[in-house]
Amino acid sequence: MSVRHTKIIATIGPASSEPAILDHLITAGVDIVRLNFSHGTQADHAAKFHMVREAAKRAKRHVAILQDLSGPKIRIGRLAGGQPIPLERGEPLVVAIGEAVGGPGRVYTTYAELALKVTKGDRLLIDDGKIELEVESASAAEIHTRVIDGGELGEHKGINAPHVPLRSDMTEKDRRDLAFGLALGVDMVALSFVQAAADITRARKIMIEAGRPKVPIVAKLERPEAIDHLEEILDTADAGRSQRRGWRGRWRRRRHHAVRRNRDRAVPGAVGRGARRHHPGRRIDVDVAGAGRRPAEREPHPRVDRGGGDAGPPLGRERHCCRHA
Repeated sequence: MSVRHTKIIATIGPASSEPAILDHLITAGVDIVRLNFSHGTQADHAAKFHMVREAAKRAKRHVAILQDLSGPKIRIGRLAGGQPIPLERGEPLVVAIGEAVGGPGRVYTTYAELALKVTKGDRLLIDDGKIELEVESASAAEIHTRVIDGGELGEHKGINAPHVPLRSDMTEKDRRDLAFGLALGVDMVALSFVQAAADITRARKIMIEAGRPKVPIVAKLERPEAIDHLEEILDTADAGRSQRRGWRGRWRRRRHHAVRRNRDRAVPGAVGRGARRHHPGRRIDVDVAGAGRRPAEREPHPRVDRGGGDAGPPLGRERHCCRHA
């Protein structure tokens, strides 16, 4: 019997929230539906959650639901008229702290810690790395940068600061969303911008308090600090997701090789901690796209263990223990 080992994750958005479209996605082979808590309200996500459950029932399939928490993401603020700003290589750009409306030469962010932690020579990657800035100077109120790679800078775009020692505390929004998702009945939780094992332990504590301690946690590897602590992260998380966007040059190669060195680690994404005990040392390949695959010689499992059964039904007939993107 031929079995597909790689699982397919679909993010549900405005274009795919209709029941008929969900039915087509599940029929086409979607195994996991991702709810992106960076956008929308809790009520929106609750409606999508129940829609997915109903669609899975109609298809007579087990479809897992992944709650993806937004994390402490730093964003560009509003821009005049909502219009993007063209940035050319070599141009100066001030990133100021505040909630004012930005425009050519000056934009804003509400993340005050960024200005306190960056130093001359640091790089800021904006909009998933499409735009790169180099810090020339900084004060508590603003950061003076020069454009290295230009492009169209839109409002509310994310800012990544590789190697800048920013705090990784769970935001109050993430705490509320996690409690909400656990009560709703999500099958997995993805943590954004994980930097160390403590980030996962913090989320696990909330799960314990909520009475769902074995819900699998996916650690999203989006910052260089995550690779510096990769061993402890893999020991603590149930799965890892390697993000490609916005990672450049030496950092991208370093991250790729570090993840590859750990590909023989047992990091079962959908199986929870119990399966790790039952299947120690099983090889899980992790590539830069974040997909996982398992050797053909592994014995199939008719059911995916979700850690005591409190995290929902199995992914489907003849599913196997493998990590998820």
